[in-house]
Amino acid sequence: MEVKSNVKFMKELIKDSVLRYAHGFLLGSLTVLVIVIGQYCFALLDLTPTAGFTVGLFFTYLLKTLAVAFFEEYLFRVVLLKYIGIIFNNVYFSVLSASIIFSIAHIGNEYYTIAAFISHFLGGIMYCCAYVKTKNIWLPFGLHSGWNLAQVILGMTMNGSDYRGLFKIDFYLREIYQGGDYGFEGGIVAIVARLFILGYLLFVYKVKAVSSKPI
Repeated sequence: MEVKSNVKFMKELIKDSVLRYAHGFLLGSLTVLVIVIGQYCFALLDLTPTAGFTVGLFFTYLLKTLAVAFFEEYLFRVVLLKYIGIIFNNVYFSVLSASIIFSIAHIGNEYYTIAAFISHFLGGIMYCCAYVKTKNIWLPFGLHSGWNLAQVILGMTMNGSDYRGLFKIDFYLREIYQGGDYGFEGGIVAIVARLFILGYLLFVYKVKAVSSKPI
């Protein structure tokens, strides 16, 4: 009976992890996709199909995105957020501190701006919220990897680096709005998008109130 109970527990755990990852991945990737389509419909950007995007390149982007997203989520949420909470005994302070450090960690990226700092800070809060609300890495990991993968597959500049994607994207608004050379994450549009996702997470997981106790 104990073996059956353990097997059932593992199945439920795996199912829950997969569903949380899928939820996060769809939320992150669809948000980016909707924003790009919306701006294209309002003539705020131009999409030009490119040649040379191969299956091999897709899997290269996929593996790189998964590796980076998992590493950052484990470092900044599972380790840093958790242990700041243990030391200072307050989850709100932990979330703010871990998010500031997360944003500072991106300062070395080329074309980094104040808007990029704010965007990454809100991104940190967004991922922290996903972790705190679910008590595991899978939702923020899915959210982070979906958000990043959508950008590189579409051909958007991300964190100051260019990627060969399905399209060449030309933005028509000023840098402060669409990120300029830093990419999507360095503009007001991304800041609004992250606020939307944060609000969504707080609404969907509102039944799990955040305690001020350690994570």
